[in-house]
Amino acid sequence: MNLECIKGDPSTITLNDCLACTGCIENDELERFKSDISSLNRKDRYSFIISPYSKISIYNRLIQKIKKITNFKEFEIYLINFIKIFFNTNKIIDYSYFYKPEDNNISSECPAVVLYIERQYPKVLKYLNTNKTYQQMVADFIMKVNDQNTKVASIIQCYDKKDEFYRDNTKIDLLVGTSEFYTKIEKELINFINTRNLNNLSIKNKEKSYNYSGNKEMISGKVNILNFLIN
Repeated sequence: MNLECIKGDPSTITLNDCLACTGCIENDELERFKSDISSLNRKDRYSFIISPYSKISIYNRLIQKIKKITNFKEFEIYLINFIKIFFNTNKIIDYSYFYKPEDNNISSECPAVVLYIERQYPKVLKYLNTNKTYQQMVADFIMKVNDQNTKVASIIQCYDKKDEFYRDNTKIDLLVGTSEFYTKIEKELINFINTRNLNNLSIKNKEKSYNYSGNKEMISGKVNILNFLIN
């Protein structure tokens, strides 16, 4: 049941308030967030953090071009194996595996909400969740298990997501937007899928359950993140 706000001057947010990166990231900030995608090469060793939303976006693009993929599970197996082979890969982690069902803090997956509140309603900042995001937790985890010669690359869904890494001194060597990453790998990924037999590919996630809906844009899986590490 929706209760009426008891505050004398409640804040309101409408669809006219842009919460996307185009509205919350200013032009001077965009320069700070630009990535040198050419630095993501096969020579340097990388551990990858992948946003589940980035995987969904790549999947939605690929299924329009490749009929061989019939579901999200197949796509994910192809993608993980491709990244492992195409790059000098140490580990790959989907940060959704840091989600715990018992988490009950109120927060937003989109950092743009935080940016919007900071600029429009700074008086309510004290009420915001100050816990690290799942992506930040993965970055901290990787830094503990990586060797010194391994870099960290994060594939993220939007420029806003890059902003959170500048807030808590999260150590990330390369932040790459989904479109940037897809543009770099599209040709090779399509060729990889067309020339590889799915039965010959493997992924270390025996306990993982898939639940993808193109409309709801949701992925669910079991909590044990180690099932999604590729060594």
